[in-house]
Amino acid sequence: MKKAYKFGTVVLISGLVLAAVGLVNHGYSNSSQNRMSDTIRPGKFTQIELNTYNANVDIHSGNVDKVKIACTKHEPITAKVVNQKLLIEQPKKRRQHMVHIKPFINEPDNQVVIIVPYGTELTKIANYSDAGAVNLWYLNVQNLTVEQDAGGLTLDTVKVTKKFDLNLDAGSLKISNSTLTNSDGELDAGSLKIDHSNFLGSNSFSLDAGSFKMQQAKKMNYDLSVDAGSIKYLGSRKGHNFKKKIAGCKNSLAVDADMGSIVIN
Repeated sequence: MKKAYKFGTVVLISGLVLAAVGLVNHGYSNSSQNRMSDTIRPGKFTQIELNTYNANVDIHSGNVDKVKIACTKHEPITAKVVNQKLLIEQPKKRRQHMVHIKPFINEPDNQVVIIVPYGTELTKIANYSDAGAVNLWYLNVQNLTVEQDAGGLTLDTVKVTKKFDLNLDAGSLKISNSTLTNSDGELDAGSLKIDHSNFLGSNSFSLDAGSFKMQQAKKMNYDLSVDAGSIKYLGSRKGHNFKKKIAGCKNSLAVDADMGSIVIN
């Protein structure tokens, strides 16, 4: 386990990341002349891969396959299907001028909405982004991978049947009414909030600094530890380390925090 004295470094890095996010939209007017939008019917796809640096992303089930894109002309986003993989890409560009500063997270310029036909089970969703919010709801996917510098990930009524991988530098993870299998999550600074959800197989989350809170927890094996902070399990304080093993149970959850709190209710 990492030492608590790393916290100062983590906070500094997180501050720099969030400051960079705040600068992401500088230099351009958000007038209608500067914007572009498009709606496409991409055709059949079984995977989704997103490579963006400044966009909010919504992926959910609907009647037909559809991709909606709204972005600035200076930060174009493209969509295409290659070998049944839907690729969403936003090339990075060097900025030349600074006119004003506008926080991206509070007022995003770029938006991607992907609609997956009802009843579809995707083999993989992979999101690689610098900043933005990623929202998934009413989806079935075998493998889910999210790598993000700053922002948030929300899963609502999502079923991941094989593997969930998360690497988030600074931000938040919210999970509700979902089932995750074999989760492996890393968060440098931020919070994880989970309610009415199941964890199948072997699952682990590690935090440098932040909080982990789970409501309506299911019966499973627990291995919880925190260097500087507290653990509370079903209303009782458990010091810095707590383990609970249920005979015959194959599902487990391990949470390791350098500094922060772990709450299981």
